[in-house]
Amino acid sequence: MNNYLITTNGEVKDLGEAKTYSHITSAKGVKPIIHSDPVILPPAQPVRGGVVVQQVAPPTPEQIAAVVISLSCPASLPHWRVRRILIKHNLHDTVLAYINAIVDPDLKSTTLCAWEGGADVARRGPTVLGAKVALGLTDRQIDDMFLEGAKLEA
Repeated sequence: MNNYLITTNGEVKDLGEAKTYSHITSAKGVKPIIHSDPVILPPAQPVRGGVVVQQVAPPTPEQIAAVVISLSCPASLPHWRVRRILIKHNLHDTVLAYINAIVDPDLKSTTLCAWEGGADVARRGPTVLGAKVALGLTDRQIDDMFLEGAKLEA
């Protein structure tokens, strides 16, 4: 198994044999996201200008494209942009239902305060990550919505 660096412009560099499979992180406490066989670092935590992938074979063109899109995605968006995109994609009411269904009272309170207060919405924050699962969306779909939201003008 090797470490491969996928850069922001889509270049792939073979970093050699992976010595360990469980400690591939770019920041203390950040856990890898597992996408089937490869282990991909969260793009919000870039490593030397890209993302490190641990796998037997070099990254496929599809993996490379997904990483490049993810790395180009804004880390956060103003609340109004996120709401507008959710309305456009008929997901606004579903997200509100998700927030209201959160069982953990502390998480629910924090999420409601942030949502109602118009805070910036972090692409890799707990609200987006939780809503992603509840809505059945992929990382690519979330990235596409954030990229679309970044282009909105008021």
